[in-house]
Amino acid sequence: MADAAFVSAWLIISIVVGIVTYLFLQWRGDAPKRELAICEKRYKTTLQLISHIDKIESYTTDDEGFQEETTLKLKKNERILVDLHGLPMIEPRRPPAQYRGGSSGASFRIAKGVYWRVGSYRGERIQLPDEFQVISEHGTLHLTNLRAVYVSPMKNREWQWGKLLSYNHDLEQGMSIIHVSNRQKGSGFSHSTIEEETAFICFSIDAAIAYHNKELHILRNKMERESKNQLKKISSLKSEIDRKNL
Repeated sequence: MADAAFVSAWLIISIVVGIVTYLFLQWRGDAPKRELAICEKRYKTTLQLISHIDKIESYTTDDEGFQEETTLKLKKNERILVDLHGLPMIEPRRPPAQYRGGSSGASFRIAKGVYWRVGSYRGERIQLPDEFQVISEHGTLHLTNLRAVYVSPMKNREWQWGKLLSYNHDLEQGMSIIHVSNRQKGSGFSHSTIEEETAFICFSIDAAIAYHNKELHILRNKMERESKNQLKKISSLKSEIDRKNL
């Protein structure tokens, strides 16, 4: 009886180990397919962002419809580029803090009276390092050709592009920080756990600053190079998958 029980247990363990090994090898073999799916998604996002540059470049200085499309009071010769809704604003403060929560999406102006609607954000905000904290959980970031303006029930803030010292998208820490000459410390916005949403936040800031500096063509060239590299990677992965399927 003892021998039979031992053999039975050994068989069960062998079967379990075999199944786990098979699943692991299957998972490892599917790695190129998973990477391909990620690359194709990133390539699609990059193309969408490049198309937004086309829309921004189509804006004209004699268009008087900009004020109709935003709650921000625009200055003379100021044009709204994008409103990002539900973003938390952060800055270096103590004690440490973190934030979790989605936002309600964003809208991109295409023409007078027409906005291109971005899908509602679904991701959580990435946990902040200890030296940063959220000082306003929900607000709207208005990005124009002259400035960035954050408006919320708790806090309002303005960053003028003419006073810009530097800005940085820290993807590891999950934040974008803007430094201007009339403020002692930088402040900015936390990123989303969903890659496409973070890409759109970073791109919107990049595009507004590039538009102000008349450098949209530089941003376009950078993103077109990135799209070509992504396309090469996609082609390489497809070839690798085809070879494995032979």
